[in-house]
Amino acid sequence: ILKKTLGFTTLDVLINNAGVMMGVHQTTQDGHELTMQANHLGHFLLTMLLLENHFFSSSSQKENALPRVVTVTSSTYQLATDGMDFSDLMCTKTRPYSLFGQYAQSKLANILFAKELASRYSSSSSSSPKIWSVAAHPGLVRTDVVRNMPWYLRYANIWFGAIVGSLQKTPTQGAYTNVWAAAAAESDKPPTGSYLVNWKIQETNQHANSKDDAVRLWKTSEELVGLKMGENNKNNDDGN
Repeated sequence: ILKKTLGFTTLDVLINNAGVMMGVHQTTQDGHELTMQANHLGHFLLTMLLLENHFFSSSSQKENALPRVVTVTSSTYQLATDGMDFSDLMCTKTRPYSLFGQYAQSKLANILFAKELASRYSSSSSSSPKIWSVAAHPGLVRTDVVRNMPWYLRYANIWFGAIVGSLQKTPTQGAYTNVWAAAAAESDKPPTGSYLVNWKIQETNQHANSKDDAVRLWKTSEELVGLKMGENNKNNDDGN
């Protein structure tokens, strides 16, 4: 059904680029907080469904040109100073909701997901298919992602944009790192699992480097979207 709907059967590049910043806590019809669902769970589910339905098939893997998955993140992941809050991912228990706080959680989730995807489907893993996966931060870009901010933050953002406008990228310029990651020559692309800023590799902090958190987020995401990816997950969850 998915292949008939999309109109193609194999995929060479997937860019996970959907993103929102919500001024107030909102719950989707699936029962999840909107920012986390749109920014992370949606990407996770789409990628897993494409894997499950063999869109990243071996027929497209010629001359070591692996299918590529680029997950767009943000340097604001660093605002998640205590790492992923697995005890309250959706801000429904004790963690108060804030626009930047939850956005940071979702952006940290993007990096952990990209790294774990790289680990589970790397060319050296026992899983199939093989995938090249990176996380990419496009930089400071003038987009409409702030449209759901409270009015006072929107006005502050307008003044901020007027002051630092020369430092902001246009959407076209902001797409450069994503497009480069999707189309770079095989000899130029960085190692799978990299975090890219302005198309260059940048180190991530301890929370984004946590293998334990990456595995935990993967398993939690599977539960939240109601999907299990079989033996590939079992082997990695067991630490093999």
